[in-house]
Amino acid sequence: MIENNFHIWAIPKTVTERDQAIRDWFPNLSQQSPDLATSFRGGRQQALTKLAEVNAEAYAKTRNFLNGDVTYLSPYLRHGCITVKEATNAVRNRFGLRSEKLLFEFAWREYWRTVWYAHGMAILHDMQVPKVALSFNYLPADVQTANTGLPCMDDFIQSLADVGYIHNHARMWLASYLVHWRDTDWRLAADWMHNQLLDGDYASNHLSWQWVASTFSSKPYFFNRDNLAKYSHHQYCDACTARCPFQDSYSNLEQKLFKPTQQDVCQFKPLRAEAKTSTLGHQTIVWVHDEMLNSEHSLMQLPHDKVFIFDLDYYQDWSVIRLQFIADCLAEMPNVTVWVGNTNQVLSHLKINTIITQNTPNLSLKELVSAYPVMWHAEDKVCDTSLSPADIKSFSRFWKIASAQFIGAPEN
Repeated sequence: MIENNFHIWAIPKTVTERDQAIRDWFPNLSQQSPDLATSFRGGRQQALTKLAEVNAEAYAKTRNFLNGDVTYLSPYLRHGCITVKEATNAVRNRFGLRSEKLLFEFAWREYWRTVWYAHGMAILHDMQVPKVALSFNYLPADVQTANTGLPCMDDFIQSLADVGYIHNHARMWLASYLVHWRDTDWRLAADWMHNQLLDGDYASNHLSWQWVASTFSSKPYFFNRDNLAKYSHHQYCDACTARCPFQDSYSNLEQKLFKPTQQDVCQFKPLRAEAKTSTLGHQTIVWVHDEMLNSEHSLMQLPHDKVFIFDLDYYQDWSVIRLQFIADCLAEMPNVTVWVGNTNQVLSHLKINTIITQNTPNLSLKELVSAYPVMWHAEDKVCDTSLSPADIKSFSRFWKIASAQFIGAPEN
């Protein structure tokens, strides 16, 4: 049903049809990229399956290795298929105190998001003065094409493009390589990774890049060949014939890579958004956005129409597989009407008066509905304690307050 520049999408039941529809809507995206991997198809049912497969004890012992027993829950947590609170309760009830390391990592996710709520889109820029001199170069062309000549980095980059997921240790190595060895502006590199990751989330992604760069940490993160070889089980290093830039002691690398800095913080200067206007109608809807793709979300129980909008402008920089993941999630939400087109045009067409939705720290997402009265419902959190700015200045301070709620006694 096509109306003007927007239309309703009757979500196909088959994966093939859904994936092709995404490619048709976003022809500017790479048409050569593969479709979403079977192991990462979206939706709450997939999320619950992965949650049931979690082995918190094995995770604690092996998580730093590239072939470690990690959870692969991050894309589902990022899109709200399950919540951190739900995952925390499930893991804690199964494993008790043996799950402490995994619960600690769940707490990092909630911490990053808490910082995002507090600072808004300023997290996309330096949060602190860098502790070492940083450069501001564009992302190198050989990085974008996975042609650096380093088997490890090229494999990480290719996996990012093909699967939309790489191990957290690989993300740290790749970020450090780009910022400290290739002198890339961390902000540009973080944007590049965010748009490709299935779990791309400004808080977890950009604040982690800042941790590597030293703009949200006490020192820069870097590594050497021994570290990479150990945690990759030598899968790259033993047969590598490249001139390895990581082959040296930490002390020597530190002297080579880092210089003292007199740099100031790169201040966040928000652009003045163009005022949006709309004639209010009479309809109240539940606006389903990409952080609440859960058929069992509490707002799905309200007696109002539920609407999701594939905004062609908003999502134009995301990878094909990220958008296919969202389509999978929506396929499990039959009571949600999916529109394709400009958000403001769709809402105007629907004669909206009031929007009900889950709150988000993503001000770019909020801007899409800024012309309408919105009731922002708080999302579930594990730590429900009121936090001051000082409490979230570092993760250690946050953990001191939140740890009891993450590791508390299992629920009955």
